[in-house]
Amino acid sequence: NAVNLAIRAAGPGAPAMCMKTMLESAGPDAIYDVITIEYYHRMLDEVDIDALYTALQRLRKRFPDALIVFIRDWYIVGMIGYVDNVKRGWVDTEEWNKKYRVELPIHSDAYANKFLQSVQNGFEWTWSTQEQMRDSVLIQMAASVGGQIISLTRPENAVDFLDYRKYLAPDGHHLSLEGHKDIARRVASIVNTVGIHPNPRLGSWDDAGHDVCISWFNTGECPLKFQGKGVEMDNWF
Repeated sequence: NAVNLAIRAAGPGAPAMCMKTMLESAGPDAIYDVITIEYYHRMLDEVDIDALYTALQRLRKRFPDALIVFIRDWYIVGMIGYVDNVKRGWVDTEEWNKKYRVELPIHSDAYANKFLQSVQNGFEWTWSTQEQMRDSVLIQMAASVGGQIISLTRPENAVDFLDYRKYLAPDGHHLSLEGHKDIARRVASIVNTVGIHPNPRLGSWDDAGHDVCISWFNTGECPLKFQGKGVEMDNWF
């Protein structure tokens, strides 16, 4: 069985503060032998880094024997680009694709042809220099909890990314079905290689830290009492 506690479009601050609440919503005394962490794209900002360290320490204290697997993914938009000598700045694939008011679908042949033409025209496509910073933080984080790192299949050189588009959704950022399958295979491989604890322990929340978190974002239902003139719950959807 698997439990997905991911929060869409959110950083590690939520699990850092609300680890107990999130886990108990799935099962108060559940024990997990494998835990996957996917925050590679949030490993540049100090606030995110500090929050993730906090979340990881709480996880490790609650599940001292769990195999923690960190996912090193990548995406076309934001991670691949070239240096524009005229603008004196780095231009990523999204900005480049929008030039001349023609934004082509990433998976289309027209996009591939446009990209190959840019290479012939002398564009030098590279991975973002921030990749090294992310990797450094990722390695340190994994080591701090005795975790393992797996990587989404990717080209060594950014210029060769066209053959790897299948791992990404049309937005060039999120994983496609093939991308999820690739990660699943790699998680299974590391589990088979490293193994899991036959009798994983369950740590105490007294050590991992207590919290009480409430969210009314999805339902609009707030169990907290609030009062005052003009105070009311407003739905902005």
